[in-house]
Amino acid sequence: MLADCGYVVVVDDDPSLRQMVIKYLEDNNVPTKSASNRTEFNRHFAGTPPRPIILDLRLGQDDGLDLLRVRYSHGE
Repeated sequence: MLADCGYVVVVDDDPSLRQMVIKYLEDNNVPTKSASNRTEFNRHFAGTPPRPIILDLRLGQDDGLDLLRVRYSHGE
């Protein structure tokens, strides 16, 4: 069950889409946090990393998959 996984990070540069996904998850008792860019995304890894991540693949100037590759290949 998602509610047992810690928290979900929703990463999207479209504020209305990000809020829609967050509202759905929170309405179903899933703890969520949000990010709209690379800096906010990286901030969520300062402590316990999120599980899972809902990620926009076209994140403004960034490629969403590149964010994950950098995060998990270098352990940043």
